[in-house]
Amino acid sequence: MLIEEFMIQANVCAAETLIAKKSPCMFRVHEQPDRDKLEGLHEILGDMDISFAKGQVLKTSTFNNILAQAKTETDKELVSALVLRSQSQAVYSPDNRHHFGLNLKNYAHFTSPIRRYATCWSIAV
Repeated sequence: MLIEEFMIQANVCAAETLIAKKSPCMFRVHEQPDRDKLEGLHEILGDMDISFAKGQVLKTSTFNNILAQAKTETDKELVSALVLRSQSQAVYSPDNRHHFGLNLKNYAHFTSPIRRYATCWSIAV
C-alpha cells in the first residue's frame, strides 16, 4: 500500500511539474460515472437496503459511503464489484479532465510500468 501511495504521489508531482513548465503531458483521465450505470447501481443497492440518493452531486466519498454500508463480507465483495462496474473507464488524454476515482485534479500516470516489474523492486531493496 505504501508503494501504491508513493506511485500516486509521483504521478501527481509529474503532472504538476509538467503543467508548471507548460510542457505537453498525457494525463490519466477518469470521468464521473455514466447516469445510466448509476441508475442500475441505485436499483440494486436499494434491494440491499443501501442508501444511494438519485441525482446527488457525486464525489469519490459517495462511493466510499456506499461501500461502508455493506454488512457482510459477501455483501462487501458484491457492492465493491458493483461500484467498480458503475465507474467510467480511465483513458489517456492530452486534456486534463481530472481523475474522478482517485479524486485528483492532476494525474499523469507515468509510473504504470512499475507494476509490471515488481521483482525488480524486491531485488533493489
